[in-house]
Amino acid sequence: MTCFILSPSSKANSPKPRLFALLIGIDFYEHVRSLRCAVADALKFKEYLETYLAVPSDQICTLINKSASRAAIIDALKAIRMDSRIQNGDPIFIFFAGHGAEIPTSKGDSEGKRQSLVPQDYCAKPGQEIPSIPDRTFGSLVDLIAEEKGDNITVVLDCCHAASGTRGNDDIRVRSIEIEPTVHHPEIDSDIPDIAARSLITTPGFSKRGLRSHVLLAACSSSESSMEANEHGYFSSALLNFLQLARPEEITYKEILTRIDNIPGQNPQCEGVHQNRYLFDGKVTRPIRQYYTVEFKEGEIALGAGAVHGVVKGAEFKVYKDEETLDSLLATLFVDSVGPFSATLKVCPDCSRIQSKAGERVDLRLYIPLEDEFLPCFRAWLSLTQLGKDNVHNILLLDSSEGADVELAMRNDKVVCLYRDERITQFGLKQAYFDVEPTIDEVARVLKALAQYFWKLNLTNNNQEIMNSIKVEFYQLDPSDVDFDEDIGIPQMTTILPNICEKNAIDFVVDEDAPYGIKITNNSNYDFYPHLFYFDNSDLSIAGYYQPPTSGPYTLDVPLKANGGSLTIGYGSGGVAPFSYFLRDNQVVDVGFLKLFISTKPLDLSIITQLSPFGDLARDISEDSKNAGETWGTITLPVVQRRYPPTPETHCVQCGSPTAKSIEITVRDLEARNQQLNKELDILRQASKNDRLRFQEELSALRMKLTDCEKEKNTTKENIQNHHSGIEASSATPHLTSKIIVRFFNFFKRTKI
Repeated sequence: MTCFILSPSSKANSPKPRLFALLIGIDFYEHVRSLRCAVADALKFKEYLETYLAVPSDQICTLINKSASRAAIIDALKAIRMDSRIQNGDPIFIFFAGHGAEIPTSKGDSEGKRQSLVPQDYCAKPGQEIPSIPDRTFGSLVDLIAEEKGDNITVVLDCCHAASGTRGNDDIRVRSIEIEPTVHHPEIDSDIPDIAARSLITTPGFSKRGLRSHVLLAACSSSESSMEANEHGYFSSALLNFLQLARPEEITYKEILTRIDNIPGQNPQCEGVHQNRYLFDGKVTRPIRQYYTVEFKEGEIALGAGAVHGVVKGAEFKVYKDEETLDSLLATLFVDSVGPFSATLKVCPDCSRIQSKAGERVDLRLYIPLEDEFLPCFRAWLSLTQLGKDNVHNILLLDSSEGADVELAMRNDKVVCLYRDERITQFGLKQAYFDVEPTIDEVARVLKALAQYFWKLNLTNNNQEIMNSIKVEFYQLDPSDVDFDEDIGIPQMTTILPNICEKNAIDFVVDEDAPYGIKITNNSNYDFYPHLFYFDNSDLSIAGYYQPPTSGPYTLDVPLKANGGSLTIGYGSGGVAPFSYFLRDNQVVDVGFLKLFISTKPLDLSIITQLSPFGDLARDISEDSKNAGETWGTITLPVVQRRYPPTPETHCVQCGSPTAKSIEITVRDLEARNQQLNKELDILRQASKNDRLRFQEELSALRMKLTDCEKEKNTTKENIQNHHSGIEASSATPHLTSKIIVRFFNFFKRTKI
């Protein structure tokens, strides 16, 4: 193994890392069997942080054996939140090595058990009870840290049963024990507020809770054992060996599990919304292009992407040796055949691929009116579709709005997007909420986002077997009643009946303060891996509501198990915060889509999410499960958000669409208003005409006065000339002539000519 040690000079010349850590290692337990290597693992992580990352010792809190009591662990987590040195966004690293356990529940939890971390002083003796730390308690404490310090939090759990969302199996030399359920009485940790009851979110995002507050690296799946031997835990050793050779700023969380040493008997898991972030870094990795892996299979090269990723026959890919040599193109190739999760390409081995052309598909059908003011829009379209340019998306320009997805229009000298897709317009939403300046760059940015948006929305596989076996329920949640779980004592969200999802649509009057949650039930004989996204038609953003954990080459826990298995999102044990919805200013109705991707194998669908252009995934099969091979399907549900409830007089009782009667009423109202406006316009025109005539009369009078004045002036000039002649003829009356001249001079002054 190759490693390196930072010299003192290199540390001194480097800025002080702003990483803060809590390391917990427990070998000696007072009342249960002890371990041998957990403390060593915690100390090795401390050495890694101090030596390889130069983290100051005063930024690392280490709890070893007796110092890792239940109270001390909880206090240390609370202290992170209150530490004034930690700024929002600073990396926070939490490591636990010790026993894990399961707590049976009695309220019909979807999994039947809760997981917990076992502190050093755990005790089940009557009168001396000290409970373990339930996953819900630990998760709430981490959520509170995220609310205060940001969501740049890494949690590593090297214990059993740690792979179900910050939550082991009793076996020899494994990090797991059986615990007494009665120790966990209803009042446990009731002083720790459930962040869900006090911090809601604005759709379509999440608060910094559950899968969003942190990234979890777990030692094994929920059905496996986390082992230790030879002075270290298997997972901790493999992870440390990799981290000592890697640069944190160059590796993402989800890549870690693909690059650490193989761990026999264990399948580590990576869980969290921010799996694509770089290690210890709050920056999201969002490459412009999606990269796919390849491998040789039976004489052909298989591309690690298929129909579920939107790859179609004829799609063009560019071939590079690796991701670091994108300036050296090796070849350009086309997809020859497509499967559900892979495609075939005949190219050289060990090459990275970037999709460069869309292939045989149309992503956006666009109509632009043939008018001069839309010239920048046409030029924007041309800039995205011109020959020789790498075009990942095809935008088809139509000669009429019929059959179009979107029509561009002008409103107040801005470009707006009018929807022509009946999936959107049937519920009353006619256009995107925002507009843009009519410039080539601005319009091109929106057109590209539109093409991506509709491509992803249309990415569909109507697999009837899957669609008929999946049930989706949508509920408003009640956080107001403090309902303590009788087993673990943490306030719980409860569903408010009825189920809002009816007839394959979700239609409700918006309460911006109300939280909502989703339940997905799998009634098939297949285990499924679900991904859930929210498509916002108002701003063209796509948010990830749920994505499964990742495990790299390891076997991944199945989130949605066969034969009645369920997954709750926004409440329960799903690990995702509740979500809420809102209407923007002047919106009476908004329409989005919940799109559920279901597959029989883990997939990476992070490419589906996108920001608004208007703002700057095999496990051991149980006996009753079938091997489904490779299949996938999608379910798309409209989410209609209204400001006012629809009535039978204005909307169809069955589908909620505007009725013909309401449309007729609206038309009559508009016609009456139009007539009234025309009358007002006639009055203004008549008044303007009268004013114009009056002005013309006054102007004529002034012109006549000016003519008279000119005549009088000419007459006066003639008189002056005559008087001058008389003065020359007779010099006998000089005094009289002078008086006449003075009189005429005064006349000229009075007339001001």
